[in-house]
Amino acid sequence: MKPDFDLLVIGAGSAGLSVAAGAAQLGVKTALVERGRMGGDCLNFGCVPSKALLAAAHAASTIRDSGRFGLRVPAPEIDWDAVRAHVQGVIAAIAPTDSEERFTGLGVTVLRGEARFTSPDAVTVNGRALTAKRFVIATGGQAAIPPIPGLSGIPYWTNATLFDLTARPSHLLILGGGPIGLTDHLSWAGLAREQAALKLWVAAHPALAPCLFVLLYFASAALSLPQGVLLTMTGGLLFGPLLGGALAVTGATTGAVTLFLIARSAFGDGMARKGGAVLGKLREELRRNGFFYLLTLRLLPVVPFWVINLAAPLAGVRLVHFAVATLFGIMPATFIMASVGSGLSGVLARGERPGAGVIVSWPVLGPLLGLAALSLAPVLWRKWRGSGNTAE
Repeated sequence: MKPDFDLLVIGAGSAGLSVAAGAAQLGVKTALVERGRMGGDCLNFGCVPSKALLAAAHAASTIRDSGRFGLRVPAPEIDWDAVRAHVQGVIAAIAPTDSEERFTGLGVTVLRGEARFTSPDAVTVNGRALTAKRFVIATGGQAAIPPIPGLSGIPYWTNATLFDLTARPSHLLILGGGPIGLTDHLSWAGLAREQAALKLWVAAHPALAPCLFVLLYFASAALSLPQGVLLTMTGGLLFGPLLGGALAVTGATTGAVTLFLIARSAFGDGMARKGGAVLGKLREELRRNGFFYLLTLRLLPVVPFWVINLAAPLAGVRLVHFAVATLFGIMPATFIMASVGSGLSGVLARGERPGAGVIVSWPVLGPLLGLAALSLAPVLWRKWRGSGNTAE
């Protein structure tokens, strides 16, 4: 009996939405199940509201620090209702991108309810039985409440309730160092504030600190979190340009390979072939010259890192080509960013905020373009030889 769907995705957060959109646009018959808010944690309780709140906090901090530039302005007055409206406005602006209507328009069957497995290839949603060839479980998680004595007797918030506060808290203690809890620390303002303590901790833990940094970078790459530039510069700041760059390359490569394997396992060759003749030609070309194309894309950090990690297995790139091209391709830009990071102490002390713009400056981009062109030379040579043989 033919399954109802080729792919059934459970969870409409960042991961589930990305998989569902990509699969549907490749012609895969896809269903998406969500029992709560479309967009998951990232849109409603995590990345988006936290970054919007950080933007407001950074603006207030800039006003408070303006005296060092010779500006005399009164301290900012915080209108908490207006801040909350700003946060909700940012969420509302992005929500249509993650909406049920958009994904229905992409050809995804969106089902609102809770999915329960009844067999290895079947689930029920609101009493409706559904079958699929493959499943992606992207249900995320929720905040764990630690067993701290007395905690149950006092009011507390989690990331799912914090942004609903109607009154501004006078102080806040954050328990947890996950991606959401670390959002403030993984910002330039947080890094400027905590760099001395971080350096002392790294010096006190010479073996543990590098391992934790690689693990953090691995998680960032495997989960497609947009913290690569900041992490790379932080590695240079804490470990120096050589060790920091090497640790970043290790974490990024292992994370990318992990995501590659997950994507290849989830979609499989049969599903990837549903992309039609165009994708079929691309797969054939990448099987022959995939290493050189990937090396070019990695050398020029223009295409988002995670996009290549997901696209490569769908295009039929071989694992060994992917791993080697990633390892060597990201080295130049990574060591450049780590080198920039090693000199961050003075920059942060002056209140400046470095960014990825250094990569697109000509002294850096010029050599990278040269390396990218060199990496394509074998492909062009093969095509030239092939055309010459055909002419003969």
